Amino acid sequence: MQPFLRLFERNKRDNPSMARYVFFPDNKPGTTSIAAAKRVVIDQGASIVDTAEGGVLVEATPAEAKRVAQALSGWDYAAERAETRVPERRALERARLLAGKRT
Repeated sequence: MQPFLRLFERNKRDNPSMARYVFFPDNKPGTTSIAAAKRVVIDQGASIVDTAEGGVLVEATPAEAKRVAQALSGWDYAAERAETRVPERRALERARLLAGKRT
């Protein structure tokens, strides 16, 4: 088991209201960058589990997640689940590629 997963499991036992949330930008002009989003997450008292080009994985209570969402303009969030998907940056290109393979 990876170290951050062990830490999460321990925190989950200590505080059962903790959950993981995926925050992702809506890619509109004026959206906060990922580096700035990381600072906001920490300032609001939540923990960053991982980051990727498409978003930030945060461990927080529901109240903390709500505060982070309000502080991040232009970002959406969802509770982490097995079926949570990070939006593709090139969805249109992928659709065109798939359409070309079918013909």
